[in-house]
Amino acid sequence: MTRFDLGDAPALLRLSESVDWAHSLEDWQTALAAGVVFGHRVAEQIQSSTALHKYGTELASIGQGIVRPEALRQGLARTLLVECLRQVPAHPAMLVATPAGQPLYASLGFQIVEQSIALSLAADWSHRPGRVDCRSMPVDDVPIAAALDAAA
Repeated sequence: MTRFDLGDAPALLRLSESVDWAHSLEDWQTALAAGVVFGHRVAEQIQSSTALHKYGTELASIGQGIVRPEALRQGLARTLLVECLRQVPAHPAMLVATPAGQPLYASLGFQIVEQSIALSLAADWSHRPGRVDCRSMPVDDVPIAAALDAAA
């Protein structure tokens, strides 16, 4: 297991691309600067990652858990998650799970407290039937958008 640093951001980006996750180089740089990112490396290729962010003694957040497809079922994700939990034994810990990760998280005591859905749109959406034109949101719309978000 390795603790990554800012110089590993490009290789971490390639890891997230290997599973079609939409991270950017800046996402990885932020995660590395704001928290601790662990993982496994074989030669120069990163095989797995997990990020740990501490919010004082109130909360720990675990995220960016990725295992390269060819490295699945080797215990890498479990090893990383256990290390994260070991580093914050007195903190409540939260994470956002994909369906593929839920059995692992449940086996370590995590429980679902809320579900969310993420949607993405293909870059070439503009020529699809039923297309809705969009405009930039002016500052005056922010309270309306916040109220709609709260209601949702």
